[in-house]
Amino acid sequence: VYAGLTVVGALSLAVYESEVIVDIPMTAFNPYNGLPIYSGTVQREKNIQKIVVLNMETGKKWETDNAELMDLLQTDLLQIDDLEEIINRISDYNQINKINIKNTED
Repeated sequence: VYAGLTVVGALSLAVYESEVIVDIPMTAFNPYNGLPIYSGTVQREKNIQKIVVLNMETGKKWETDNAELMDLLQTDLLQIDDLEEIINRISDYNQINKINIKNTED
């Protein structure tokens, strides 16, 4: 999967979709009396949004619910669904921790 970087700096943010298999509980009912006659699960594919934070200097990556990342961004409560807050925290971090990417080819 190729994903573009949303925020580029000392910490960069990549957002992409991934497919996972989930078990969905299902119950079959008797149409005459409405009572359940069978219960089981079926597997279905589900698209989920993945958010990964990359350290451009070290190459380390974190999921947004990682405790080490929370310490780095100096927050104790960061909701994974709140992408705007993640972007703001990373942007603030990037303002303080500048990174210079150099071309190694001469």
